[in-house]
Amino acid sequence: FVGVLKEKPNFIKEEAEVNYETPKRERTLTGPIDSLTVLSAKTLVKNFNRVGDLYCLSEIGRKLIADELAKTRRLDEHATMLLSSPGADQLYLPECSQLNEKTLLKAIHQLLSPPTITYDGNSDDYIKPCPLRYLELQNCGHALSDKSAEELSNKGYLKDIEVLQLTGMYKLSDVGIEKMLQPLIDLNNENGNDNNN
Repeated sequence: FVGVLKEKPNFIKEEAEVNYETPKRERTLTGPIDSLTVLSAKTLVKNFNRVGDLYCLSEIGRKLIADELAKTRRLDEHATMLLSSPGADQLYLPECSQLNEKTLLKAIHQLLSPPTITYDGNSDDYIKPCPLRYLELQNCGHALSDKSAEELSNKGYLKDIEVLQLTGMYKLSDVGIEKMLQPLIDLNNENGNDNNN
């Protein structure tokens, strides 16, 4: 039977070729890898024109989304209104250069408004708006002037503020800052007088 086969069939290889080279990788990851939360925020920002509400998002999530929107220069009026959902006690806008005074005041007013809820009428549940405790506005030159600062003060939007961080506010003078913080100064004076008696 061996004499019948003059050639070896194709499926029998004479010698296996040995390759001692390491395989080349297509792409090597360098640097830190984004967490799942950061990746989710980036994906949400890519599709932000389809987002209708951020009401149940945590404050950390809102900050991540605001940072990503600022990096991609998409922190406009629509995004600001979504980030200032009613019921939150803080507003973080890392890039306000695309906003005007009207938008900023509208966003803070919306933030302090009671959330819209739908219920069957049998419940006496009412969600009270949270006071604004944290406000951080960066590069807020267009969005904050003496006029808007006075309006924030007159409407009492900043009376419960605990942290106020403002940068790039070239339209806001010392007088405007004083007017904006007047409710806090008055409150401290009242508390100081109560302690002295």
